[in-house]
Amino acid sequence: MKPFLGKCGKRLQIGKGVVINNPGRLIIGDNCYISHYCYVQAKGEVILEDNVIIGPMSVIASSNHVIEDGIVTNKGYSDSIKIGKGTWCGGHVVITSGVNIGDSVIVAAGAVVTKSVQANTKVAGVPAKAIGIGG
Repeated sequence: MKPFLGKCGKRLQIGKGVVINNPGRLIIGDNCYISHYCYVQAKGEVILEDNVIIGPMSVIASSNHVIEDGIVTNKGYSDSIKIGKGTWCGGHVVITSGVNIGDSVIVAAGAVVTKSVQANTKVAGVPAKAIGIGG
């Protein structure tokens, strides 16, 4: 996969059934792992810094639909996503466009991250909220 990605560091591991849309806009650091059946949509740039773990069946989507007059349209907009060094996202996590996640963050399984997260934070819930500090 390395030749198709925007950038790829050493020791990338990708599980079975991972789907990557727009791989040329996906930037991956060293020692990253994207677990089985994840969906990564990189219409806007997606950056996974070193030592990022994405748990199974997670969704990282850098674009969203436009709503006009209360109706969801097929038009879209894109915004980048950045996941900082040493961050661990549990299974079934959703990360939406425009989100920046700091270094050493733990994202609990099933969390939906719609806003940026400071470094050294634990987040959980729908939408994700801080539940603690550090790992």
